[in-house]
Amino acid sequence: MYNFKSVKLFASFILLIGILNSKAGEIPFQKGTLKDALQLAATEKKMVFVDAYTTWCGPCKWMAKNVFTDEKVIQFYEANFICLKLDMEKGEGIEFAKKYDIHAYPTFVFLNSGGTKIHQACGSKEAADFIIDGKNALNPETQLYTLKKNFDSGDRDFKKLKSYAQLLMAANMDGKEVMNELLKNPETENLLSADGFDLLANFSELRNSSFSFLIRNREKFKGIIGIEKWNTFISSLFAEEARAAAKKNTPEKLQEASLFASKHEIENADELSWLMKWEYAQVTKKDLFEIAEQYIPTYKLTDANELNNAAWIIFENYDEPAKLEIAAKWAQVSVELKQDFANTDTYANLLFKLGRLEEAKEAAMKSIDIGKKDAQDIAGTEKLLNEIITAEKSRN
Repeated sequence: MYNFKSVKLFASFILLIGILNSKAGEIPFQKGTLKDALQLAATEKKMVFVDAYTTWCGPCKWMAKNVFTDEKVIQFYEANFICLKLDMEKGEGIEFAKKYDIHAYPTFVFLNSGGTKIHQACGSKEAADFIIDGKNALNPETQLYTLKKNFDSGDRDFKKLKSYAQLLMAANMDGKEVMNELLKNPETENLLSADGFDLLANFSELRNSSFSFLIRNREKFKGIIGIEKWNTFISSLFAEEARAAAKKNTPEKLQEASLFASKHEIENADELSWLMKWEYAQVTKKDLFEIAEQYIPTYKLTDANELNNAAWIIFENYDEPAKLEIAAKWAQVSVELKQDFANTDTYANLLFKLGRLEEAKEAAMKSIDIGKKDAQDIAGTEKLLNEIITAEKSRN
């Protein structure tokens, strides 16, 4: 006769041993499936933590190397969760991404043993902040699941709404409906702060309530966050408008956005108009050089990153020597402003394409030196250097 209780306990023990992959010095991610993890979570009376990642995601790799190996992180997550890693582009990760609406990486998903999403966070972060994500998942007062229930039931307390919106921002989830309610609240003036700006900016679109509040209070926010951060936000917003228009093939949206900037007396409206044309062109691949030739010399001759970006785009899309010479000049200015691995590599590639082998070789070698010091992936530049050397031998 079998002792049912003993068999059940033994089965749980075998499941625990069989599906865990407790590598020393790392969060003990299990080898089994999500179903296995949920079953073990029910037995252990824990939640399931899922690292939703992709193999090509840089921040995912950074978290695996620098945070999942942190001693305090290991202790906290081992004590409180059944941990699982799922590649969102392979196996059951594909269905997981659809079911739980995962579209940014890494995303950290916290499920109860029934498979209901209780909490979510997103993006690379330091160990202390990652532990806070876990604590928020464990605490009913800070779980997205609880805050959503409160919101759906009609709770419009300002602090709760703000906390909910901030957690949605951290989770890379849609919070526009919550922001609309937050901006109707009598305590809205409390958003005139640095963290209030971050929240409003995150959920801003050109014509929604978050952006309208920012525009109405622009002078106050400039004083709080500084003009540089304000201008960066404005540029990013209009650039995103242009990219969205390009993806939908609606060039008329550029004109609408330009008129919007003028109507609301947004600073540098002319520059924003050209920025949008440039962003639109990068997506559609139409009139790239013609727009860059207007935009870059007029507005970006002191911006090393933009000069390098424009030079590389021309390198990738054109073969005419006259256009490549202009792009090479932009890359050269970028190097002179702030030399780094990327812009020196761009300059080397352009010089090689122009047949200026000696200069190209010098730039490639310099790029490799910088890359080694900065722990960059220099394989592409090393390949370029070999091609330059081969071309020199052929020429001689």
